[in-house]
Amino acid sequence: EKFVKDEKWYIFLDDDNLLLTDDIFYEISIYDKLGYVAANPILTPRLGLSKITYIMDWVRYFDDILVFRAFTGLLAKPLMGMHGEMFTVKGSILKEIRFEHKTLTEDFRFAIDLVKLRYKTWQSMSKVSILSPNSINDLYKQRGRWFKGLVNDIKNANLIMKIVVSIRLVSWIIGIFGSWAFAILWPIFTPFWYSIIGAIIYWYIYAYGIKRLGMYEYIILIPIFGILESFSWIKGIRIKEYLVINKALKIRE
Repeated sequence: EKFVKDEKWYIFLDDDNLLLTDDIFYEISIYDKLGYVAANPILTPRLGLSKITYIMDWVRYFDDILVFRAFTGLLAKPLMGMHGEMFTVKGSILKEIRFEHKTLTEDFRFAIDLVKLRYKTWQSMSKVSILSPNSINDLYKQRGRWFKGLVNDIKNANLIMKIVVSIRLVSWIIGIFGSWAFAILWPIFTPFWYSIIGAIIYWYIYAYGIKRLGMYEYIILIPIFGILESFSWIKGIRIKEYLVINKALKIRE
C-alpha cells in the first residue's frame, strides 16, 4: 500500500528458497511487453532432516514440469493455482488484487483473482530450491494446510477453475488406491486404466527421488510413499489456522 510501484515487478521468496538460475530477470521485460502479469518458477527439493520427505517432495518438481506448466505456462491461466515460492507479479496487479483475504493458501487465493480478471501468467525457466519438510508430521501439516486451503477457497473460483481443482482434490483423496500396496483393489475402487497410469507415474517420481538421494534401498518403500502422500488430506480436515512448518536445519530435542 505504501511502497509498491505500478511499473515495477516484485518477487516473493520464502526463507528457505534458493534461486538456482536467474532466468526470471531476463524474462520479465519480455513478458511485460506481451501483457503477462505474474509468473512462477520450477521448484526442486533439497534434503532437510528427512530422507523420506525429500524423496516425496520430488512430486512438486514433476507437478511443475507437467501440471503447472500446462496451466500457468501453456494456457497462461493458473487454473491449478500458483506457488508462493518465487511468486513474481507486476506492481499494478499486486496493488489491485492484494493479499487481503483470510485464507490458508494466499497464493491459491491470488490465483483465483488472476483467473477471474483474465490476466495472463507464465512459467519461468528459473529453478528454485526448496527445503523439504524435516519430518513426516511436518509434511502432513504442510500438505494438510494446502488441502484445507483449496477446499475453503474453491468457492470463490470461476466454474472452469472449480472443475480443475475439484478433480485435483478428488484424485488426492482416492490417490491412496494408486499405491502398489493396493493393486489388488484397483478394479474395485477406481477405473483400472486410471490406477495403472497413476501408479506408474508416482512410482517413477519416487524412483527418481531415490536416485537423486543415491540410497537405492528406499525402493522397497515406494508403495508406502503413495499412502503417506494420500493420507495428508486427513490432517487438513483438522487444521483451523495458518501453519508454518519449521525448516531449520538443526537437531530437534
